[in-house]
Amino acid sequence: MKARYWWILGAVLLGLSSFGTVQGATTAPVLHTTTQQKIKVGGASTQPLVSQKDFDRVVKKYPALQNGEKHAVAIPGMQGAWTLNRNGKMVKLKSFDVQGIALSKGYLFVSAYDDAKQGNSVIYVIDRKTKKYVKTIVLKKRPHVGGLAYDAKTHSLWFADDSPRTLTQAKHSRLSRLDWSEIKKYDFAKSKKPIHYAQSIDLPRIKSISVLCFYKGALWVGFFNQNRAGVLQKYDVFYNKNGQEQIGVRSKNIRDGSRPDKEFDGLKQMQGVTATDQTLLISTSFGNDSSKLVHYDIHKDTDAITSPYYVEMPPYMEQVAFDGKNTFYGIFESSAPRYRHRTNQIVDRIVQFKVADTKKNAKKFKQAHHVTAKEP
Repeated sequence: MKARYWWILGAVLLGLSSFGTVQGATTAPVLHTTTQQKIKVGGASTQPLVSQKDFDRVVKKYPALQNGEKHAVAIPGMQGAWTLNRNGKMVKLKSFDVQGIALSKGYLFVSAYDDAKQGNSVIYVIDRKTKKYVKTIVLKKRPHVGGLAYDAKTHSLWFADDSPRTLTQAKHSRLSRLDWSEIKKYDFAKSKKPIHYAQSIDLPRIKSISVLCFYKGALWVGFFNQNRAGVLQKYDVFYNKNGQEQIGVRSKNIRDGSRPDKEFDGLKQMQGVTATDQTLLISTSFGNDSSKLVHYDIHKDTDAITSPYYVEMPPYMEQVAFDGKNTFYGIFESSAPRYRHRTNQIVDRIVQFKVADTKKNAKKFKQAHHVTAKEP
């Protein structure tokens, strides 16, 4: 009886030890969940979560990432970052989940929300040249910040803002905007307050914003759906009589929200979107399977999206950003507390990879439908 008991117990423990690992996985990464790095009040950790050896092991499995491996930048806040709690008090938390990425000429912007729902969401600012963390921008409340987009013409940083306006109001889709002048002077350690928003625009025609990018004078907004095709919308950007930016169909009253100029059938499990001169890219990911970065040709006159192909990426891929020349920047949420114990393919760095490498390693993308424009 005792022998049988121990045999059953051993089988159970063996099963538990393999729970959450990736099929074909070998060695689990060593997580540096504690750090000797002193995090200044108002700042964020800058050390990676896994060793260089573990990071290299994951990246080498994906040919499109090979040439940019040495340029990777550790995502801030993986071992702690300061924000505001529900009572408006400064607090250091270790439960941030990265979501969006955007580029300006000199900086990288990475958004993250508190998965424990105790602290305000944040945007990390990183110097592109030195690769050093600059500051943390603390947002109002706790939006998911599923996407970021930078408009170089107006020096504006847009972000997906699904936080309710009041404590009793339900969440709804909204884009909020930060001016660069406000970002530049913002110092959370001194102000102990969230940053000032230049404006917020309601988007009643989309359920929730999970992907976002700025491309040729327009904001491209998308909605994640796990089991069926999501929605992708295009909002042209222009100025109203008061000099403020307005997006989408020109309505007389900006309080009524905005409607898209064009709407597309997207892909299921969309996590991010970006675009080059003639190519739209959508990242799709869910669970421990390899992610896909799907490329489409964009027709100049009609915005028709055709000829899809894809490259495989590590699991848990989120947003991708294009530098305007020949390089993509990608982030993954596999380093977040919720996911870091479910996979041994943790990518806790901002990864750079070349456009040419994605084309060289491309595979034909098979799908049940085409991504086509339709009237909103």
